[in-house]
Amino acid sequence: MPLLKTTVLFVAVAGLSGPALHTHAATPKPQMTRPGGDWRTDTVHMYENYVNSRKVTIIQFPSTLSESHGAAPAEKKQQTTFISEYNAAAADPRLRMAVVRKYSDLGNAGVMYMAGWCYLKGNCGEPANPVLGMEWLRKSAEAGSAAAMSDYGYALANGTGMAQDLKKGVALIQRAADMGGGPGAYVTLGGIYFNSDELGPDHFKLAREAFLRAGDEPTGLGLLGLIYDYGLGVPVDEAKAAGYLQRAAAAGNVKALAYYGGKLASGTPSTPVNLPLARRYLLAASQGNEPVGDYNYAALAEKGQHVEGGQPDGKLAFFHYKRAADNDYTPAMYEVANSYMGGLRGQTVDREKGVALAKLAASAYTPAQDLLTAHYMNTNQDALALASSNEALKRPTNISYLHRGQAEEFGMMGFAEDTPTAASWYQKAAADGSDQAHWRLGFAYIEGKFGLKNAAEGRRHLQIAADAGVHQAQSFLGQVLLAGIGGPRDKPQAVVLFRKAAAQGNKFAAKYLAENGLAL
Repeated sequence: MPLLKTTVLFVAVAGLSGPALHTHAATPKPQMTRPGGDWRTDTVHMYENYVNSRKVTIIQFPSTLSESHGAAPAEKKQQTTFISEYNAAAADPRLRMAVVRKYSDLGNAGVMYMAGWCYLKGNCGEPANPVLGMEWLRKSAEAGSAAAMSDYGYALANGTGMAQDLKKGVALIQRAADMGGGPGAYVTLGGIYFNSDELGPDHFKLAREAFLRAGDEPTGLGLLGLIYDYGLGVPVDEAKAAGYLQRAAAAGNVKALAYYGGKLASGTPSTPVNLPLARRYLLAASQGNEPVGDYNYAALAEKGQHVEGGQPDGKLAFFHYKRAADNDYTPAMYEVANSYMGGLRGQTVDREKGVALAKLAASAYTPAQDLLTAHYMNTNQDALALASSNEALKRPTNISYLHRGQAEEFGMMGFAEDTPTAASWYQKAAADGSDQAHWRLGFAYIEGKFGLKNAAEGRRHLQIAADAGVHQAQSFLGQVLLAGIGGPRDKPQAVVLFRKAAAQGNKFAAKYLAENGLAL
């Protein structure tokens, strides 16, 4: 029988049937444990959570006011008097600020530190004044307050409210840590090293050393987990990563709950699957407003694993993806955009809304850029498709390669049909795990497209795609087996493949079965 030569374009878009659970290995599909696929996205988010929560804790009165920050006995006595007067004036904002000014002017480092935060937060009876707040933090640091050194150094290293001076900021934080600034100073120091390539090739090593000196501080433990998970300055060590994340999660760190919960859900060599605990951890992370927790819980809902004996719940998955997207988590923004554009997870098709959201995520998350490329290809907007494809290829996924191959094969984005270089794009995509690319390569080797002609190789590629469930490959391989191309004829296996393809709606396979009196 003649082979069916189809040129129907199939623009593959990652995630249309929902994301897979994440494993550590690099993969083009979203993964549960590491949804971002970018250590900066994940670790910076964890560190910023720490910084934000720490700032809130620092300025809680009167508990922080009772800290001496390494003060001498005379200063401690002065601070005690200050706290007493401050608390007595607490009911009158004007009196509160008068007390702050009085003791700040006496040069007490600890009190100047409090004054700095009074001005920064505006919670001592006057509006916030960031310039004055930073000035008092600077004075406090110069007077020897370790806490002020840490906070002012952090602001200086990041250029917050002043000109950036990374090295001077790091030096201040290091001094605070060495003075006994506690685990918080070491986590702050480690975070600066972690995110600053400018500090030299050993910045990850220095970050790790700082986090280790932070002891059992949960954020430091969590970041150590991600350092070993990603192999940042150290060999990848999934067992160590899991150990640190487990300790951080047990201490209640919401980011660690999200990541370790993901490991428990998908299973790793060192972390057996434990769905009940995974659900508990991921829900706790979600309740802590941690977007990775929402993202990973959505992946469970997608598979019906969010409850014992559950069924896939697309609407619940969308709810949690949307929560994570609202927290600017780009992988979740992609999933929500995909839902709008494809009418998935109980959503009404709204391509305009989907495109807008995908654009917001695209610069940081290549699958969102791929989604835009697919949209432009499917709506025949060649110029926009080419521009989007070029952007995706700067940090490609296998879908990025696949799209360019499809464009060059089918004459899109301004390319001539059957441009020979389409084969190289498909080969890159297939090497990176694209089942659709295997299908197109199998077809090309059988039909002699792009200068390729090797029936046995074509059969191999088709088998890979067919085993992965690509119905076009199943149908075409069935024809190849019937004809004995690239190997022996195998009618029974061909019928099996036609049935699999027909079950997915493949019209040619269904027609063959009907014409030959074979049941689906």
